[in-house]
Amino acid sequence: MKAGLFLAVVALAVGGCTSRAVLTKPEGDPIDLRLRDRAERTRVELLAVTDSTLIVESGGRLAEADLDAVDDLRVQGYQTSKASKALTMLMIVMTEALLWEDLSDAWFDRPTRTLLVAWTAVTGFLMFTGDPQTRFAPPFHPKEADRLKLFCRYPQGLTPAQWQTLLDRYGQTEFEVLHGSSGP
Repeated sequence: MKAGLFLAVVALAVGGCTSRAVLTKPEGDPIDLRLRDRAERTRVELLAVTDSTLIVESGGRLAEADLDAVDDLRVQGYQTSKASKALTMLMIVMTEALLWEDLSDAWFDRPTRTLLVAWTAVTGFLMFTGDPQTRFAPPFHPKEADRLKLFCRYPQGLTPAQWQTLLDRYGQTEFEVLHGSSGP
């Protein structure tokens, strides 16, 4: 019984290690941005989110877009691959088989064993194969804007002097404006 439980823990650990992306890195995340009244998406780096705008780096230029003009925004790089999900599910099924054998000798009756194994499979699958929220669409509520800041290069924002220094490094005097129609 102890060997089976040990293998179950190892299998879940291995499955979990294959399906999570790291949410912290020094640069902002690439996002696919689509503004209202535009069919195409633009790949940009997310620098900061304010109460009313997104500040991005697009094609070597600093730009901003009104949150009201954003139709759809998708953060790239955090989706779990199908192969990783399949491997995780295989590990969970193997673990369940080991647990079923080990629990058959324990104090549990068959319905309790079935419920325990099913609960473990469902929670394990959800825990190890879920993707973080990476798609954002209007309206942007304060909680969504705060969550979006996790993917920014400067999640805390910058002072006006720091933004000016950054603009100077890009050879700009002000942010370019990414246009899309505002409002619904």
